[in-house]
Amino acid sequence: MIDKRKYPLFFLQDVKKLFQDVRKVTIKNDDVLEVIKNEETEIIIRDIAKDSDFEFAVFNPQKDVNKITYTVQFNPTNSQKLDIYKTNTTAEEVIKLLNHWIGLIREYNSIDLTPEERILDEYEKEFYDDFEIVDEDADIKPYNLETQIKIHNFLLNTINILKENEKENLLLIKEADSIKNDLPNLTKRSTVKKLSKLFAQLRQKSLPLLKKVYQEAEKELFKRAIGGGFDYVGKLIDLIP
Repeated sequence: MIDKRKYPLFFLQDVKKLFQDVRKVTIKNDDVLEVIKNEETEIIIRDIAKDSDFEFAVFNPQKDVNKITYTVQFNPTNSQKLDIYKTNTTAEEVIKLLNHWIGLIREYNSIDLTPEERILDEYEKEFYDDFEIVDEDADIKPYNLETQIKIHNFLLNTINILKENEKENLLLIKEADSIKNDLPNLTKRSTVKKLSKLFAQLRQKSLPLLKKVYQEAEKELFKRAIGGGFDYVGKLIDLIP
């Protein structure tokens, strides 16, 4: 923790506003991004796509005459270069660069090189829509403790189901475990998006496996925690032998 009284007030105000703005932009785009380091004067954001090493970092605020500058580092640089780009700039330019980088990430995500990628995207969208999240604070607040515990327990039980064939389901186990570990730091919308992705991957893997996990979710998760429109999905899943 920095000693606030060792810095001019205008420095602290600029730093606070920028990092708040960066976090807000990240939350609005948490379907493609996640924060992996979140400190008073440093934040690192990562592309959540599998095997991606694309990152955006803001750090080292410095007082420069009558303005504050920040070090920004990200990759890819643009649509033509995968190199890491690094510069020192003002808060206003940091947000512009962040939006530029997010645009690149979304462009990557819009390109489906295989039919499987396109199908997975459609599955994920379908599950997300079925969750029907309507909370006005979904982008800024986490689920309450009771709901987090229910989701945590569901993910633990899901991992146990997947471990019945651990070698075959290794990637799904890692996905469920990642959500479980990140849960205390996720907003409601982030939680739902990550669960939607997990259900999409389960559906693509095997309908009987999806049914088995879904039946586990029905016990507590959908009835008492984040139900939404899953009653209809449940009726369809019950048709799976």
